[in-house]
Formats: sequence, structure tokens, C-alpha cells
Amino acid sequence: KMLFMDTAGIRKPQAGGASRDDLDRASVAAARTALGQCHVALLLLDASHGLTRADLAIAGLLMDQAKSCVMLANKAELLDARSRAAFSEQVRAKMPWLDFAPIVHTSALTGAGVDEALDTALEALAWRRARVPKRTLNELFSRATSLRPLPMVRGARLKVQYATQHDTETPTFALRLNREASLHPNDTRWIERTIRSHWPFIATPLRILFKADPPHRSRRHALAAAGPSERVIKMPKRKWDEMQKPFWRRRGFARGGAAEGSARTAQGSARFGSARSRSVAAGSKGRPTDRQSRRRDQDGEGRRRRAAS
Repeated sequence: KMLFMDTAGIRKPQAGGASRDDLDRASVAAARTALGQCHVALLLLDASHGLTRADLAIAGLLMDQAKSCVMLANKAELLDARSRAAFSEQVRAKMPWLDFAPIVHTSALTGAGVDEALDTALEALAWRRARVPKRTLNELFSRATSLRPLPMVRGARLKVQYATQHDTETPTFALRLNREASLHPNDTRWIERTIRSHWPFIATPLRILFKADPPHRSRRHALAAAGPSERVIKMPKRKWDEMQKPFWRRRGFARGGAAEGSARTAQGSARFGSARSRSVAAGSKGRPTDRQSRRRDQDGEGRRRRAAS
């Protein structure tokens, strides 16, 4: 079952005078609404008069909304074979963005080409809903990039890590690259031609998306670029409380257990305190401390070695 929506014609500004302005605006708004609701658009062109600015504007709307398109060159009975070929060349030259849309020469007077146009529209609808196997798509790009490698970016060759098709109405293909780069339009067109060489997607536009992981940064730069909430390291409260203690009081520091470790810690603290008190007392009485005695003995030993040598 097919539902056809006929849009109002977009007239030229000089046709009908200034009184036609409001009607022309309404017709353009209705045409935009119809384009947004359709799946396949039949773009009707007047082959006897050539392309107009209104035709180019409607073609631009079709491309912006990524609709399947079949161009109908009407009044074909007034043209011969050479004139039809010249009109097709004019359309391709002035509408390069619709290079995927076939041109069907029709005649509303005789009905020639109408069946061909309807068959092409049904075929375009089928390809619009087609899905490509992911494995076959990746094998295709593996062979294609081996024959025609992608360009170099910052001293490294671009590579397609994998490709997949999104589950959207408009056929959309996402290619993950090994690094971020903006490809030249020629490379993008080559990728589209590579896909169409195996799956033609008749009268249907393709969307090509490129994805890549951000460049590697050190942890210091990553933390500096992150917000305050992302720099907070989550830690259990028990572990945090344990980290706040001195190292000799932490759990597991003494091998003999917590009780023995605490006893040894207390004993060591007592010895350390008594030795320190003795050294301070000795220094207060005018006697040399242990450190001063060792330094004096070392200096004397050094003088004796130098004298002997």
C-alpha cells in the first residue's frame, strides 16, 4: 500500500504579483511538512524549461532531511534523445548532492515513464529499510583499505577498526578510526562508493559517521582537566580511618598480632624516650652527647690515617 502526498506548487515571485506572497509562503510550508513526513520523494522537474531556483531549493530540502529521491523529468514528449541527455547532464552538474537519485523521463500527457518511476520508488523504499551484516561490512573495508589505504594523519596511517550500521530509518554507517581526524570529502565519497559497490542503496542517501577514541593523556593531565567531583577518590571509611593512624599503629604492622604489636610499640617508645632523656640530661650537664662523641672519634681516626699515610 502506497500513500501519495501532492504538495502545492511553488510559484515564481513574478507570477501573480505581490498578492501571491502569503499563498506562496503557505505552499512552501506545506511542502516542507510533506517532505518531513515522506519516505521517498518524487521531485518533478520541467524538462522543457530547464532547472529553476525553486527546483534547487526543494532539492536542498531533500538532502537536508536525508530523504530518498527519484527525479522525474516531465514533458519528455517535447524533447528528443539528445535534448533528454543534455537535460540529465544539466541536472547532474547543478545538483551534485543528488548524484544517488535516478532521473526518469516521464510524460503526464502520454503516461510514459510513470510505471518506471513507481517501481523505482518502491525499490528505493526497500533499500531504505535494508540492513547490512556487520561481518560482511568489516570484511569489505578490510579488503578496500588494503588496496587503497586511508591518508596519514600526524605521522600515522588512519585505519578502520570496525564498521557498523545504525538501526535508523536513513541508512547510517559508523566507522571507528584509530585516531581522531577530519577526512577530506574525497575520502568520504570513496567510503560511500565502496559501500554502494556491494549494496547499491538505489535512490537513497547514506550518512557516514566517524568515531575515534580521544588521544591518550597522562593521569595528571586527566585529573587536572576533570571537575572537582571527578577528582574525589572514593574510599571506605574504615580504610580511611586506618590510613590516618601512624604507620606503627596500623593494623598488620606488627607480625605478632595487635596486642603484641601494641606492646612492642609501647616498649620501643619507652626506650626511645629514655635514651633521648639521657642524652638531653648529659648535654645539659656539659658532657658531650653520644652523637658528638662518635663524631669526635671519627675525626680523630681520620687524622691518624692521614698522618700515617
